[in-house]
Amino acid sequence: LLDLLPIGKDTSTCAPSRLQIAVTDQTQSAGAQKATLIAAWNRMHRFLRLWRALRWSVRDLDKAITAFAPKNANNVLDLTADFLVRLSHVERLRVDLGVSVSTLLSWWAPIESAAYVDNLKDGAPSVPSLYASLFDNPVVTGQSLGPATALGAQGETISASAAAIAAALQLGADDLARLRDDENVLARLNGGGVDDRLTLDNLSSLHRHATLARALKLGVPEYLSLLQL
Repeated sequence: LLDLLPIGKDTSTCAPSRLQIAVTDQTQSAGAQKATLIAAWNRMHRFLRLWRALRWSVRDLDKAITAFAPKNANNVLDLTADFLVRLSHVERLRVDLGVSVSTLLSWWAPIESAAYVDNLKDGAPSVPSLYASLFDNPVVTGQSLGPATALGAQGETISASAAAIAAALQLGADDLARLRDDENVLARLNGGGVDDRLTLDNLSSLHRHATLARALKLGVPEYLSLLQL
């Protein structure tokens, strides 16, 4: 909706004093453009203040907003009081357990799978998502499950990809099987059988429980016993 546009005829300028933030949709009336800018500025300054208070990277805060998708009473994406409480939980776990923000967010939401463009670095390189780093890494032979958007498109199963998944999650084959077969980790299908489908939701659940068990310094059998309590 917004972009940095030059003031005047020098369209190649990078001088901040010669740039303005403007609404890209020129079909909007002047009043509507002003309202859009005011709303954007309100979101920007709150985002920046929160980012400075947390001392996370901009990307991690953006991922938290994506993961929790906080909305106000008008069902509009917003930095709500409930969202701030959730962030406090993530930050406390980050400090106490020494787990990355990306991993912690996957305990609440599916593993993030969208690539990120780092506009702060020369050439604006693409930064791989957590999913790509774990499950679609072409550098590691036999560990790539393909892009997240194509998971299970051909009826693939967790069992058939067990070696790659176990390697990505740093698990032994027996521990991966224990997680897959536990109904507290993967929900049962309508017929009561194990949900062995290779989906992003199922991979996210396996990753969530594997990393939580590791953060708590528990073996998978002990961890699964605790889930029964």
